[in-house]
Amino acid sequence: MHLNSIFSVAIIALSLVILNPTNSRADGEGGVSHVDQKDIKLPKLTPQLRLGQMAYNVYCAACHGKNASGTVSGPTFIQRIYFPGHHPNGSFYRAAKQGVQAHHWEFGNMPKVDDITDTLIARITNYIRAIQQANGIF
Repeated sequence: MHLNSIFSVAIIALSLVILNPTNSRADGEGGVSHVDQKDIKLPKLTPQLRLGQMAYNVYCAACHGKNASGTVSGPTFIQRIYFPGHHPNGSFYRAAKQGVQAHHWEFGNMPKVDDITDTLIARITNYIRAIQQANGIF
């Protein structure tokens, strides 16, 4: 193989690693829809974060995956599209209370979450933000 060809392949491979550093699947607008569980770093779970984790597991995990990893039904929250500058905490409140039309993904619309309280949404949001921070999303 010619040296320039080897160099070109190496640059392409390095670019793929930089653009998609975890073992994940890309969908939608260049975002990541799923992150492998073994690649997720968990924050230290304080009592408040444990409450958020429990609420997340009840209301969110079926679609958004364990520890926000994503599933075939909903995207991971461990990627830049969901960082606070693009999706502030109010986005999580609106999505849970009112539902949301699909705009980043091809998973379909998210229905509102029945019987969820503002307190539970706040706990879930804090838990998601802690996982994001542990994974370098801030």
